Amino acid sequence: MFFSLRTLVLGLAWDVTNGVNIDLDASAILLDKNLKQIDLVFFGKLRSSDGSIQHGGDEREGDEEGDDEKIFINLGQVHAAVKYIGFVINSYSGQELDDVKDASCHLFD
Repeated sequence: MFFSLRTLVLGLAWDVTNGVNIDLDASAILLDKNLKQIDLVFFGKLRSSDGSIQHGGDEREGDEEGDDEKIFINLGQVHAAVKYIGFVINSYSGQELDDVKDASCHLFD
């Protein structure tokens, strides 16, 4: 049986921590075979130039049910020059990630 992944989703979740709204951000960086950046998808640029990757929007508080931020990747539309897609999670509000309540990320189809 042949199995092919076509669409992936990166989910990022976290919760309000000690009454403080925390702003985590998920980003995707697209690299060529030499690890040179081709494109970047983040809260300030919600769609890749080739349209294959779409950021679901910036959540600034961590008060959503389930995933607070999502990035959708359509593998069949990724430009042929892209050989690597890296995902970056950062704390825009400055907290260390291990101090954020129930912070998690996962990649699923």
